[in-house]
Amino acid sequence: GILPSSQNKVSYIPHSVRKAYRLPTQDERDAVTAYHFYRLLQRARNIYLIHDTEVKKILGGERSRFLLQLELELAKKFPDTIHLTKKIITTQLTPAISHPITIQKSEQVLDVLSKYHITDDNEKPRMFSASALINYINCPLQFYFNYIAGIKPDEGITENLDAIPFGNVLHRALHLLYTDANILKAESKLVNELLKTSINQALAEEFPQTENVLKGKNALLKQVIEELAGRIVEQDRSENNLEMVALEYPVSAQLRLDENIKVGLRGVIDRIDKQHDTLRIVDYKTGQADVPGKLDLDKIFLTPKFKSSFQAMLYTWMVRQDGKFPGPFQTGIYALKKINNGILFLKNGASLDDADLDGFEVRLKMLIGEIMNPEIAFTQTTDETRCKQCPYNLMCNR
Repeated sequence: GILPSSQNKVSYIPHSVRKAYRLPTQDERDAVTAYHFYRLLQRARNIYLIHDTEVKKILGGERSRFLLQLELELAKKFPDTIHLTKKIITTQLTPAISHPITIQKSEQVLDVLSKYHITDDNEKPRMFSASALINYINCPLQFYFNYIAGIKPDEGITENLDAIPFGNVLHRALHLLYTDANILKAESKLVNELLKTSINQALAEEFPQTENVLKGKNALLKQVIEELAGRIVEQDRSENNLEMVALEYPVSAQLRLDENIKVGLRGVIDRIDKQHDTLRIVDYKTGQADVPGKLDLDKIFLTPKFKSSFQAMLYTWMVRQDGKFPGPFQTGIYALKKINNGILFLKNGASLDDADLDGFEVRLKMLIGEIMNPEIAFTQTTDETRCKQCPYNLMCNR
């Protein structure tokens, strides 16, 4: 496609070794390419040579040295027989017109939404998760694509510890470690040994069919997991009277929107612990996690930036509805990107009282009521900065 071709040739033999033993190098390849190029031109009458003026990466937009040789050497040497004509070809750019997408709640859409209703006839109703509601807060159309139309994002198969497997391994390793109730009081040497064992087991579970996965970048990421998990355990061991109550705790609750509609919600809480008679709902976050200083329901329900806080509040509300654990409740996020700050608690570390959770329930009813309302269509978000990481941005032409 490009003459001369790129010099990035894959070879186990270094360039210096090739030169020393007189093996073919890029110089020989260039010479062969030049020979073919000039043989093609030798008896031609009309020649069209095309190059790209668009600047791409580092080396883009520059003319090939073959073109420079024709212009600076051959054309000057044979001015009577070689005539060069340069033209820059452009096309008229027509901006793409992006029409807003609106999905009305037709009978088919309402039929899917009805599967979320808890009724005697619906034995296994769908349940709202925190991620589904966060999808809707981020963009109602994104929620429609994912949960109504069933167009799932392509997660693919990976053999690398990228964001999702990285978080899975870390969560699972901490779960395995804290299964031992006495781990917070054990000797440091034993804790370190058990932590490494837990990480190795979590890696084996995440990549059961992949041998030698811990090479290169993955080996470095394993060290990062060991460092993060070790610092979490170290901070937990430094706290007084800390007791693990539940790990990977599945929780569910029902919410009545009106006399006719009742829906279910579900989730899995990373950990519930207890300190000084206060129950703490804690969620690990390997990605970006922002916590408002004071409890601001407007920010939590309207701004995707605070999705971690929304999820933590939702889990706390479901724990209260569950009734198995008495309050008061503290709700916090272990933001691993800010691990030196420890657990980032909502409401500046104060316990969430009934008024806080009742206010959250009112806003939750409004949010889910909007989703279920047949008169409110699924529309695109007006904040296009949210579209950059959206898996459906090509469908929306954003």
